[in-house]
This record gives sequence, C-alpha cells and structure tokens, in this order.
Amino acid sequence: MRYVRAQAATIVLGALAAPALLLWMARVPLLALLLVPELFPDGPAGPLRWFVPPPQRQEQAYHTPAGELVPADLYLPRSMLPPGRLLMHRPGVLLFVGIYTPKDDPRLVHLAGALARAGIVVLVPESAAMLEGRLEPREIELLVTAFHALLERPEVDPRRAGFVGFSTGGSLALVAAADPRIRDRVAFVHAFGSYADALTFLHAAVTHTIRLDGRTLPWEPDDVTRTVLAQTLIDAVPHSADRLALYRLFLPDGMAVDGLPPPEARHDLETAAARAVFDLLTRLPAEQVPRLLEELPASLREGLRRMSPVSVAGDLRCAVLLMHDHEDRFVPVTESRLLAARLRELGHRDVRYTEFSLFEHVVPGRHLGVLALVAEFWKLYMHLLALMRWLA
Repeated sequence: MRYVRAQAATIVLGALAAPALLLWMARVPLLALLLVPELFPDGPAGPLRWFVPPPQRQEQAYHTPAGELVPADLYLPRSMLPPGRLLMHRPGVLLFVGIYTPKDDPRLVHLAGALARAGIVVLVPESAAMLEGRLEPREIELLVTAFHALLERPEVDPRRAGFVGFSTGGSLALVAAADPRIRDRVAFVHAFGSYADALTFLHAAVTHTIRLDGRTLPWEPDDVTRTVLAQTLIDAVPHSADRLALYRLFLPDGMAVDGLPPPEARHDLETAAARAVFDLLTRLPAEQVPRLLEELPASLREGLRRMSPVSVAGDLRCAVLLMHDHEDRFVPVTESRLLAARLRELGHRDVRYTEFSLFEHVVPGRHLGVLALVAEFWKLYMHLLALMRWLA
C-alpha cells in the first residue's frame, strides 16, 4: 500500500511540475517573441507594456580614471509579486547608441524600458563627445568604466552581462569588450549597423563607393555620416587657422554642405595635413585615397585604428551578434560583413550575423510587401532568440 501511495504521489507531482517545466523551457523563445514589437516604437503597444509594470529609472554618475564624469540612466525591472520589489540576480546590458543621441531620447528610453520589462538590468551611459558628433578613442575608457559599474550592481548576475550597441555605439562597444580589464567578464556584444574598420568606413564615405559581392558599387552616405567624418578629419588638423578655414568650407552651419568648395580654396591652406583633408572631402578618385590617408596626422590614423573592431577582433572572448540593413546609408553593410568574416577567419566560435531589408539604418522604416515583411520579422525573431539565450 505504501508503494502505491508513493507511486501516486510521484504521478501527481509530475503532473503538477510538467507545466512549470514547459514554461521554464519556453521562457527564452517567449521573451524573444515579446521583444520583437518593442523594436517598433511607433507601432501599437505589445504584451510587455500590457502586463509588465514599467521599470524603475534612476540617474547615475561615474568617473573614468581620467576624471571625466559619465552621466547614465539605470533601468531596474520590477517583480510582480510582491509589487514594486526588485528581482535580484538579473542579466545586465550596457546600452550604448550612436551619434547625437542623448540618454533621454524617446526611442532609447523606449528600448531600455522594454529590455527592463523583460527582466534585464539596463545601464545607458551618455557621452558628451558623441552628443557633439565626435568619435574619440576616450569613449573606450567611458565604456569600460560603465561596464564595471554595471557588474557592481547587486541586482546583476555578472555571468550574464554584455553590451548592446547601435551604429557607432556598437563599434565602440566591440572595442571596449576586447579591453583586457573586462574582456573575460563580457558574455556578449550585440552590434547593429556598426562599422568594423574606421579606415574602410572613411574610404567608403569619401569615395561614395563600396565593394559588395565582388563589385564596386555606388554608395551615397547620409548627411550625418558626412558631417561626423568631416568633423573627425578637420579636428585632427594641428594648424588652427587651417582648421577654421576647413570648417568654413565644409561645415559652415555645423552640417556637411551638399556643394563642394571651389578647387582654388585649397591653395589658401598652409599645411599638408589640411590639404589632405580638403582632398578627401572633395571626392577624389578612390586610387588616391591611400596616399591621402598617409598624409593625415599620425595621431588621427592611430585613433581610427584604436576605434576599429577589426583591430581587436582577436582579443574578443565573448559571443558577437551583428545586424545590418542591406541599404544602410549611415554605415555601409560591407562593414558588418567584414567583421563577421574576420571573426570567423580567426576561429571565433560564437558569431551570428543577420542582414535585413527592413530598417533605415537602425530604425524600422522600410515599406515591404506582406511576404517580405513576414520573412524579415522571422529573421528578426531568430536573431533576438540567439541574443536572449545569453540573457535568460
């Protein structure tokens, strides 16, 4: 009789545990599915916003070793039972985005909030240089400092922490993830619409061409890309009078002009570095670009190398997930292809690259037919599924 009771108890417990086990096994696919509509902030509210309370959002501040203040926003998920309490030992994400995007940008707030509703602690640092449209190597120090701060949060499971970066933010996140101070503690980096090599990116932007599938094709960079690269080049010119002259010629109102200055304006520049920048910004033939790059200040060339993920690809220890839109005008799709190929060439075992035809850079905006849209959503879901396996 005792044996029968024991068997009956086992059957009952098994029947009760089976749904819970199935739900536990399904949590990763479910979270990925719930996050898909959250990547479309202008669309209708998804289930995460229906049923999950908004996260706590707290202002933070950190100092880099050089003393630079790093403001940030921290998003902490709430538990459902009891209401308002914070769940402990959650995965963590350092979310870093591109040029001209403050931490209170509505799209960024929406995405950070969605990740936090999915149970992820999210830290969003803000870079003063990036807000001004400048790419600088010191951003790596900012990201390393912020990642240490994320790991030190009591709510974060340090084994499940990584970076999610967009545009130039994704490139810098990849470089930071290879830094010896944190590379063994970074579980993953997800980079969307990011460049792999600052020099090949510069080459594409100044020649308006890319090499795609064995062919040289025209590529028209967006005004933001042209402005950022012009600022980066001009700021590196040591001669102050030449810098001012180049700003008047190419960035008179803070944005890149559509028309080109007259060729004779080049004769007013006093230094070889300034004349090289002038030539690069006036779309000379591609075969002349390597020579002009050699005439740029050595500090600029070294800075571009330091900010290039391909230069540290061999030092990455984490999973790397890449997304890029095929028609991206901010950063050419060839950049993510280059990085994925380089990582695989180095024998990196955990690389995922997905290419889309759905986004305008990193924002949904392409109008597609029903079948094409379904295919794009499926690719997006499968990519998010791969990411959520590191966060569940």
